[in-house]
Amino acid sequence: MVNKYAVWLVLVLTVIACYLVEAQDEPADDELEVTAKPRKETLAKQGTQLYSNNLLPVNTDSAAFSRPQIVDEPENIFTMFVSQADLNQQSVEQEIEPPPDNPFKFAGKLIDDGEIVVFLMDGANNYSVKVGDVLEGSWEIKAITPPLMTIKYIPLNIEMQMQIGAVS
Repeated sequence: MVNKYAVWLVLVLTVIACYLVEAQDEPADDELEVTAKPRKETLAKQGTQLYSNNLLPVNTDSAAFSRPQIVDEPENIFTMFVSQADLNQQSVEQEIEPPPDNPFKFAGKLIDDGEIVVFLMDGANNYSVKVGDVLEGSWEIKAITPPLMTIKYIPLNIEMQMQIGAVS
């Protein structure tokens, strides 16, 4: 029973505290300043002309000034601390050609003394490969773990996987 009244007491105190904090944050109504934008007639009386929604002062004594025109090209703010030479070098490095498609087609596989041998075709050429073999000087067999075989395109150091089916 005491816990029930304690919870209600804490709740009431919390509401009162919230009200007091809110009252301190809001200024009184008489302290609010309201400013209105001048109309075209008022601007004309002040000697300011309107040009395509930009205010340009006719005389320097006028209180209305135009926003400065932005003439700079936008920059990438995330490369602010990188020199232009580094950016040019990165763009050259990114122009590396993509790896060619895998030219090999799976033709079959067999297990020879516990080692898996995979048969591949490349147009008119046929290959029997094991892990570590290099084909045509640019394709290395990295792993054979059915149902996948991993081959690596050596010039770009990119690995690809081929489906070779499960061991039967």
